[in-house]
Amino acid sequence: MLRDLVIQRVRPSQPSETLEWSSDGQLAVIANNTAVVFEPRSAPEAITKYAKQLFQNPYKIDPEQLPTITDEMDIDGEIVSITRNAPDNVVTSVGWSESGISSTASNLLGILTNKHYLYLFDTAPTGAEDRFYMCHNMTTTLLEENGLQSPETTPTMQQTIEKCRVHCFCWSPAIPQNMALPHGETLLAVGKEDGSVSIYRVTKSGATLVTNVPHFGSRWVVRLYWSPWTRVPRSSTVTSNLLAVSDQNALTVCQVSFSSSKGNLEGWLSTRAANVSSESRFMVSTASWTVFNNRLTLAVASNTLQLFIFDQQEPEKYEKYTAPSGTYDTISSVVCLTDKAGFLNLFLYAFLGKILRLVHKPFEKARLFSNDGESVLSQELAAKVKKWRSANDDKEPFVNVHGAQVNRFFGNSLIFIYFIREVFSLQYKTESQISSKIAFVDLSRDFEPLSALETFDEKHNASASWYQQWVVRNSNKLAPVKATKQDKTTERVENPERAKLVKQTAEDLDGYLANYTIVDVSGTSPKAGFEQFLSRNFFHNPELTKFRVLNHLRFVELETEAGGSTIDMQIRQFLGKLVVHFVAKGGFRELLTSKSDIFVYEIFHNLIHGFPSTANAVETMFTNKFVEETFEISATNNNINDLHTIVSKSGHAWPRCKLTSLPLLDLNNNTCSSCGKKIILLESINEADRGWFTECLLEILDICVFCGGRLNSRK
Repeated sequence: MLRDLVIQRVRPSQPSETLEWSSDGQLAVIANNTAVVFEPRSAPEAITKYAKQLFQNPYKIDPEQLPTITDEMDIDGEIVSITRNAPDNVVTSVGWSESGISSTASNLLGILTNKHYLYLFDTAPTGAEDRFYMCHNMTTTLLEENGLQSPETTPTMQQTIEKCRVHCFCWSPAIPQNMALPHGETLLAVGKEDGSVSIYRVTKSGATLVTNVPHFGSRWVVRLYWSPWTRVPRSSTVTSNLLAVSDQNALTVCQVSFSSSKGNLEGWLSTRAANVSSESRFMVSTASWTVFNNRLTLAVASNTLQLFIFDQQEPEKYEKYTAPSGTYDTISSVVCLTDKAGFLNLFLYAFLGKILRLVHKPFEKARLFSNDGESVLSQELAAKVKKWRSANDDKEPFVNVHGAQVNRFFGNSLIFIYFIREVFSLQYKTESQISSKIAFVDLSRDFEPLSALETFDEKHNASASWYQQWVVRNSNKLAPVKATKQDKTTERVENPERAKLVKQTAEDLDGYLANYTIVDVSGTSPKAGFEQFLSRNFFHNPELTKFRVLNHLRFVELETEAGGSTIDMQIRQFLGKLVVHFVAKGGFRELLTSKSDIFVYEIFHNLIHGFPSTANAVETMFTNKFVEETFEISATNNNINDLHTIVSKSGHAWPRCKLTSLPLLDLNNNTCSSCGKKIILLESINEADRGWFTECLLEILDICVFCGGRLNSRK
C-alpha cells in the first residue's frame, strides 16, 4: 500500500470536485481558496512506500495575484457589473485538459474564481522563475467577443454583460486516435450566466469560438460534464454528450458531434439538446459519465443518485434508474467502475466520511440496488480510520471526504482526499497543525480498466501517469527492505522482487517489439505519409508507453555497457525498424537528398541491416553561427556505431542527438525533463541542410521517445 500524500497547512475548501488528476501525472487541489498543484517528480532516485516520492513540492496559484478586469462599467447612466462585486477572488473550480497542447507538451490547467474569471495556466519552461504562468484569460476573450473591451464600445444591455460571466467549464475528453483534432488543439466548454454554453477550440496561441449552444432552459449554467467520445457505426463521425446543470437544477443533455471528413474544425460541431428530468429537490453536487455495455451511462448525484443510460444516436432516449430510498449526506464524488463480474459499480463518496456502493445489473429486476459488501475502496478508508483511532486513544473520529477521482486514462488506480479529526473537538489548531491527506488505491484486483483507454491519445505525455499507476500497484515490490547484518544492525537493501519485476517487464517489451506487426499507411506526400506512419506505429502506440515508464526508474541492472538502459536501445532499434520499412516499402531512398536526411537514415539503417545502404561512406558538413565541422560515417570509423559521441574530421568530439544522432553543435536543443536526453531543435539545422524526412521526425516530436517526459527547449 502506498502511504498517503500529506498536504500541510491546508484544508479543502468545498466538499465537491476539489481534486483533479491530469493525464501527465499532475494533481490540482482547491485548498484555502487557492489552487495547489503537485507536479510529478521525474525519475526519483529511491522509490519508497511514500506517495510524496511521486511529486515535487506543491506550487500555489493565488487568485488574488491574477489580473482582473474593471468590476463595474457606467453604460448610459446604468452601473453594470461583470463580477457581481465579490469581495475576494477565490478559486471555485479547477480542471485539466486531456491533451498536451502547451509549449511544454503538458496539460493546461483551467481555474475558475467566484468573480467569474476563467484563467488557463501552462507549465513554465525550465529555468523560469515560476513553475506555472497564465497563458490565456478566457474572460478577456469573452469581453472581446461581445464588444466590451472598452467603455466606448460597450452595448447598453445587462443581458450582454451576462454573456461574459462564466459559471463553469469543462474540457473535452480525448478523441479517438484516427479521429483526433489537429495536433496541439483541444475543446473547452464554458457555461455562462445567460443560459448558453460556448465551445472553444484552444491552441497554444489562444481560444477561438467554434459554436454556441443557446439557452439550456434556465438563466445560469452552473455545472458541465462531458462524456467520452463514441463512434457512430459505419461513419467518420464521433459523438459526445454534454450534461448542463442549471441553477434551478434542470438537467439538459446536449449531443455534440463532428466528422473527420470535414477538413477543419470550423463547421464540424453539430449539437442537439434533450431535457432530462431530475426527481431530486436537492441541487446536483456532482455527476460522472462512463461507458457501460457500449452505451453512455450518466450518474447524477445530489442527496441521492439517479442513473441514466442513453441511446447512442438519440440523446432524448434513455433508461432511468433511481437509487433505493434513503437519505445520504452531500455526495462529493461519484466513481463508476465495472467489476470483474461485468456489473457497473457506483461508489458514492459522501462528505461525512462514508463510501456508499450501488450496483447496476442490467438483467436483474431491481437494476440498481445497494451493496454493503466490502470493496477495496471501503477497506482502504476503514483502515485509515482504524489507524487514526489507534493513534488517538480510540477517540470517536469525524471523517470528511472532499473528493475522489479515478485515473481517467487507464482506470486502474484511484485517489481521494480526506481528513480526520475528533468529534466535538474544541481544540484550537494553528495553521501548521492543519493538514489533509490524499490516498492512492490500486483497483486492478477487483475492477476492470476504464474503456477510455481505447480512445486515449498516448502521444500527449501519458508516461508519468503510467509510472504513478505502476508504483501504486507495485509499491510493496519496489520499496527497499530491511536486512540484518552480522553485527545485528539493520540496513535497507534492494527488494529482490523489484529486480524480478523490472526484468520481466523488459523481457515483455523485447517480445512485444519482436512480434509487432507494422501497420502501413498512405499519405498525400512522402512527408504526410511518414507522419501518419510514425503516429500510428510509434507515438500512438499505448503498449510502448507502458514500457517507457521503466526509464523513469533508472535501474542499475538494466544499464548497458555503452551507457543508457537496454530499453533505450530496444526503443531506438524499433524506431529504426519502422523507418527502414517505410523508406523501403515506398521506394523513398532516392528522395532522401538533403544532408540531414541522408545522415539520419544511414544511422537507422545501420542499426537494422548494417552500413551502408547505398554508398561506402557519407560525408556531411554541419554549420551554425560559430562552428563549421565535417563528419564522416563509414564502416571503418566508430561514428556509425557510437550513438553518444561523434568525432569530426578535425578530431573534435561532439555529443549527439538521441533521436536523430545528428551532432549537437551548440546548446540549442530540447532536453527531456525526466531522463535528461538531448534532442536537436529543427531550427538549429540550417534550412538548406534540412529535408522532409528529418523535418517530420522533429516536427511531430513533443515528448521524449524513450521515457515520455516533457521536452523543454533551451535557447
